[in-house]
Amino acid sequence: MTTASGNNAVIEIVTKGPKGDSGFPAGGVTGQVLAKASNDDYDGEWITVGGTGTVTSVDLDAPTGFAVAGGPITTAGTITLSYASGYQGFTTAEASKLAGIEAGAQVNVATNLAYEVATRLLSSSTGTDVTLPLFTSTLAGLTPASGGGTTNFLRADGTWAEPPGGSGGSGTVTSVGFTAPTGFSVTGSPITTSGTIELSYAAGYQGYTSTEASKLAGIATGAEVNVNADWNATSGDAQILNKPTLGGAAALDVGTTSSTVATGDRGLPTGGTTGQVLQKTSGTDYDADWQTLSTRTTSANGLQPALSFAAITYGATVDLDLAALDGQYRTITLTGDITFTTSNRAAGRTVVIRLLPGASERTLTFPADWVFVSTKPATLAANKTAVLSLTFFGTADTDCVAAYGVQP
Repeated sequence: MTTASGNNAVIEIVTKGPKGDSGFPAGGVTGQVLAKASNDDYDGEWITVGGTGTVTSVDLDAPTGFAVAGGPITTAGTITLSYASGYQGFTTAEASKLAGIEAGAQVNVATNLAYEVATRLLSSSTGTDVTLPLFTSTLAGLTPASGGGTTNFLRADGTWAEPPGGSGGSGTVTSVGFTAPTGFSVTGSPITTSGTIELSYAAGYQGYTSTEASKLAGIATGAEVNVNADWNATSGDAQILNKPTLGGAAALDVGTTSSTVATGDRGLPTGGTTGQVLQKTSGTDYDADWQTLSTRTTSANGLQPALSFAAITYGATVDLDLAALDGQYRTITLTGDITFTTSNRAAGRTVVIRLLPGASERTLTFPADWVFVSTKPATLAANKTAVLSLTFFGTADTDCVAAYGVQP
């Protein structure tokens, strides 16, 4: 029984018990509601409900290609949607790929062609067969069968026929001759039946290449073969034009102490041997003589070039005599550790030394005052080649700039 009081409703609930009894069943917690426990009158109980909606059953209907399981759901559960047999997922990339395929397209297969000569039928295993046409005066095509023989010729209309007049030609030429310009010789001319006319260069003529034409174009008109000039010649191709006028004998003497060029001449002194060089022997003009360069040392005359690549004998201590070694390249083969000293140091003197340690590591000791522009080494590893370069800017070891490099 329900009665209304303002906005509230009072519900009278009858629980299961003797007929005529009414009231709430015992128990229950806050928020629960009274619900029928069975179809019997007054059979009620407190239950917890999840919501206040009106949905009592849920099912799922899917289009072709899908399978639905688990529906309908009337209390709680899961509806499962899956692809039906023969269907699967379809990605965006697959959709794009499919969009690029024309409707009705087929998988490519190899085409096998066959040709039947008798019927000119060209058969295709994947396409339409076609009969190849014969050529005519207006259409391209195959050459028709000649039917054999040696006198028929193919005409422009696509037929074989014997020329008028039988197997012979119908032309009027009976003799062919040939003439050529100067420089050529002709043989075999004229020809009245059949043969070959031969063209060759006449005596005194030959072929003329593009290279030769280019060379000739670069030679001035009237050019002559080069000849050796003659100082004394007064005419002809050997004459030297615009010769300088030489000075007097006093300005021409060369070598006032070693050798003298005759009066009126200017040039090199006589004498000397292969390999010698002309060296000033005093501050006087033209005072020079032939000297052997290997005898020079560093002095006011300048630096001695590198002349020697000889070895320096190994010792536990090796003194580098810069007067003797200046400008040279030397090699020391180490059979033990080595200590370097120097002597006869002077500004501008240099030496380069190659160090070969052999199969053992070697200890290297240098003067403490040397200035290394690279890392100063303490040892040289076995089987590694090193180069020691020394340059002196004065007469002391402090004036030595050393550079050291070793094989990696």
